[in-house]
Amino acid sequence: MPSEILDKRPNNFPFPILPSQDDRCTERGYFFMRRHFTIFDFFFFNLHLSTTIDKQRATAIRALAYAGDQESLRRVEELERNPKPHFSKLQKFSSFQSENMCIRAVDNFTCFLSETIQSCMMKRPNMLSSGEMIKIEDVVKFKNRKDLLSFLVDRKINELTYGGIKELENFLNERTGFSLTTTNEERAILTISIELRNIYTHNRGIVNDIFIKRIKGIKHDFVFTKGQRFHADFDIITTFANCLLSIGKRLDGMAASKFKIRTRTYGTWHKGFEKSDSFSQKNDHSTATLSDQAGEIG
Repeated sequence: MPSEILDKRPNNFPFPILPSQDDRCTERGYFFMRRHFTIFDFFFFNLHLSTTIDKQRATAIRALAYAGDQESLRRVEELERNPKPHFSKLQKFSSFQSENMCIRAVDNFTCFLSETIQSCMMKRPNMLSSGEMIKIEDVVKFKNRKDLLSFLVDRKINELTYGGIKELENFLNERTGFSLTTTNEERAILTISIELRNIYTHNRGIVNDIFIKRIKGIKHDFVFTKGQRFHADFDIITTFANCLLSIGKRLDGMAASKFKIRTRTYGTWHKGFEKSDSFSQKNDHSTATLSDQAGEIG
């Protein structure tokens, strides 16, 4: 994403922060940032596709209008009534699209968090120390210490993941000293984005008592009404995703430094795992325009 595009955005318009080729990250950090990028890239691709089809349709109709026949004139009238049918259709999916982006962004973050804890435990197995019991039959089926360690780590991660973000966060803080958030604003956005993900997944986006209880005491500017569906527009989704990315990148750097986890630049990891995204490379020049239209969809 060219820096000049970001510089042109109004200060009050949140723009999605995307990974730089020079960002240093762990392997898990790369996949986290790559998924973050894909969430927005897919959205902009659909936006680009719909607007391109509408432009081509308009060009073809106007070109054929010179024929002067009744059918050509009828199409021109239809174009005037509905100049952007495909973009309008995309707008109808705005609620569904916002739910998908919120869910995917939060799931990507929680997955990365559990993977980071896993990486740290593999480097320092003593993080597993506890009074928990393990069955002898589970121990004897492994031929070496490494396989046993992997089993114990996986079991612990599954246990923590089942407990939700709170369990992961508490374990991370107790065993590593890392804190997920550094400001009250980060804490508020993290909590609200996670709880929104939960009601989108389990309650069709309808604000309920559980949601209100879990965000009680958190300072924010959003309006949540019990019994009503909350729509997160493009600006809100971008704000959530940017916060999650910032927290994730900071955590990735701390884990890499303290636990000596290998890092490379984002671009180097990318070359090793998958081919470049042609849409992203060829259409950077139109991203600023697409982001304006994204606000219309939101």
